[in-house]
Amino acid sequence: MQTDNIILDFFAWWNTAMAGSDPLRAEGFAPFFHEDGRLIVNGNLRATGPAELAVHYQAIADRLDLVEMILPVEQAFATQDHAFVHCRTRARSGDGESAEEAMAYALVDGGRMRLLRVVSLSV
Repeated sequence: MQTDNIILDFFAWWNTAMAGSDPLRAEGFAPFFHEDGRLIVNGNLRATGPAELAVHYQAIADRLDLVEMILPVEQAFATQDHAFVHCRTRARSGDGESAEEAMAYALVDGGRMRLLRVVSLSV
């Protein structure tokens, strides 16, 4: 799936990658993030660049049985250098299930993200 919103494109790829049995690799994140692209979640820097993103998300995949962005998202828009989504995530580990609602904002440069800032809360 390719849209005019880099976050939506990333989430579609991310769902497939997180559901797969192969390890997450930097090469998968590179089409979406610059080498200095940062992921900030609830004010905390989680990763900088594709290699750190792969480590970050592999750790999440390793501890959960299921995690996915619910697509389509609640709301989305994009310009050439900004993108926004209002989205929901669900996860399962063992017998426990959880869900989050989030707002995600990206600074886009040359078709890839320099920053993805996410503010989420459990619902």
